[in-house]
Amino acid sequence: MEPPKGTGLPVPRRPTQFANAENASAPRGQSGLSPSALRAPLAAALFSALILITPPADPHFRLCGFHWLTGHPCALCGMTRAMFALAKGHVVEAVRFNALAPLGFAMVFSLFLTGRAAAIAYRLWPAGLAAFGIYGICRLVLA
Repeated sequence: MEPPKGTGLPVPRRPTQFANAENASAPRGQSGLSPSALRAPLAAALFSALILITPPADPHFRLCGFHWLTGHPCALCGMTRAMFALAKGHVVEAVRFNALAPLGFAMVFSLFLTGRAAAIAYRLWPAGLAAFGIYGICRLVLA
């Protein structure tokens, strides 16, 4: 119920979820940081790990369940080693591990983008998933 016009009384408002406008921009966790504020440090940590760690070029055992069951590589076989190689700038080596490594690298790091760049980068995902599906079928047929 509103007060009569011209009385000078304030109009009652419904309580909001946030106490002030500073917190209204994004929901915050218990740490007080918004999820978008954590994206840059997480991306930097992932990229640093990819640069600092070097997995063997020919692993002693394969982690891929599909490879264990069928003996054929799946669409993602070699992607872990390719990601490490791409982070170090070894593009040719990465493509030898998995031909779609640059696409996979772009897809993973598009998850850390925010704002308009994220909206554009997320369009990459449907095409990227289709490319990996086709690549996986080609690897099975040609292997």
